[in-house]
Amino acid sequence: IKDPGTYRLTAPLTLTNLHTIKINGRSQLDAVIDGSGVTRLLELRQAQDVELKNIVLQNGMSDESSQGGGSGGALLIDGSSNIELEGVHVATSTSAVSGGAVVVFESSRVTFDGCVFTGNRAANA
Repeated sequence: IKDPGTYRLTAPLTLTNLHTIKINGRSQLDAVIDGSGVTRLLELRQAQDVELKNIVLQNGMSDESSQGGGSGGALLIDGSSNIELEGVHVATSTSAVSGGAVVVFESSRVTFDGCVFTGNRAANA
């Protein structure tokens, strides 16, 4: 992320059939992606070699009408490989079904290293 700050979303960032994507903050406090409680933050579908590093993902929300059937409040990973999250803080995200913070469907090699999950909840968990 080039400029520090909070990036507020009104719809999820969807990465589909993409390769080698990096979203790197200098520190967790510099880069915040915020769903304002109205949208999931990221959807990775058939993505490969994705790196999320030193960012905050907060206030994500998925409901029954969301892709993935309302699972994964902050992050949905579906059919993707080589997904790495390092130093990511996922906070206060909610889902209507499962995976308040993250849901992973049919994906390989998803790695969480030094990540923190706080205040996330799923309605049907």
